[in-house]
Amino acid sequence: MYSRQPPLVVWSLTASADIGYNVFGNLGGKGARMGDKGKRKPNRKGDRVMVFVDYENIRLSLAEYFVERVTPAQLVGAFRKVAEERGVHRGSVFFGDWGRRPTDARQIEENGAIARLAISKRSGKDRSDTAMMLDLYDAIKEKEDITAFVVGAGDADYKEVIRRGRDNEKRMYVCAVTEATSRELLSLCNGFIAVESVLGLTPKAEPQTLPGIQLGLPAEEWRPFILALDSLESKLPYVVRNYLRDSIMDAGMGCGHTKEEKGAFLDRALEEGITLEDKIPNPKLSGRTVQKVSLNRSNDIVKRILRGS
Repeated sequence: MYSRQPPLVVWSLTASADIGYNVFGNLGGKGARMGDKGKRKPNRKGDRVMVFVDYENIRLSLAEYFVERVTPAQLVGAFRKVAEERGVHRGSVFFGDWGRRPTDARQIEENGAIARLAISKRSGKDRSDTAMMLDLYDAIKEKEDITAFVVGAGDADYKEVIRRGRDNEKRMYVCAVTEATSRELLSLCNGFIAVESVLGLTPKAEPQTLPGIQLGLPAEEWRPFILALDSLESKLPYVVRNYLRDSIMDAGMGCGHTKEEKGAFLDRALEEGITLEDKIPNPKLSGRTVQKVSLNRSNDIVKRILRGS
């Protein structure tokens, strides 16, 4: 039985309406019980976390890069784990054309998530991204109690909704296949989680990245930024964050185009130990300070990149 969900042609495959409410309104049902009955405690951040997954994006990426066949039930469990590591899981919604994969939809809902249907175009092109982005926009705007979102997709198309979430002071995480995730997405989100690491999968071929980093950009993706900052440090007494962001960083480093995207990239570099930051006296304005950025040369990724340059 399908219940209509405006404005898109999107439905939940579960007949019980309370499951839909527990995701967006927390009024009860199977999804709410999974995080709110005291069985799983929130982490120290205490975020209330919702999960949105572009099922075809994740399913096809896993099939392309990894040996094992991952079941829908395993995916539901993996994304729930990612959410619970960051706070209280307040529900998961998987988007796909379930008319083509009804068995997958059944498994998803039997394991406590919502399978929301987004009908494909007549050409066969999947439209899950459009449905998911609209629902995400609505949740970011309307659900004040939700403080963090996990976006299960790696396409650059999701960059605007991630930016919207951060503008609304939500923590926005991306959980997807590393090799299939856009650089722009990585530079914008608060954190990246490799879904293959959560699932413990075996790659079909060795990934073209250095070891030592699981939650964040693949190590090689840091190379242009690390080399540029290393060169600056060899020429200047120190590097000011605003100067680095506004005059040096460009899209070729994978840090995006706008000031906001570049600032988010620098935040990620600091969070992942690639850089160090400190306030120092402003040489031009007495009594004022500037933010200094430097490479963390004890970081394994930095050492490996510089050693190989």
